[in-house]
Amino acid sequence: SDQRTAWLPAFLAYYNARRPHSALGYQPPASRIPGNNLLQLNT
Repeated sequence: SDQRTAWLPAFLAYYNARRPHSALGYQPPASRIPGNNLLQLNT
């Protein structure tokens, strides 16, 4: 639906960058990605 499409980017940003995950020691998943990770993928 249009409403889901509109809210999805904000939800994903929250879920991956701010929401604490118990399996990761209550850190968000994005905290586990090194700052240069994207550069390593584009070799």
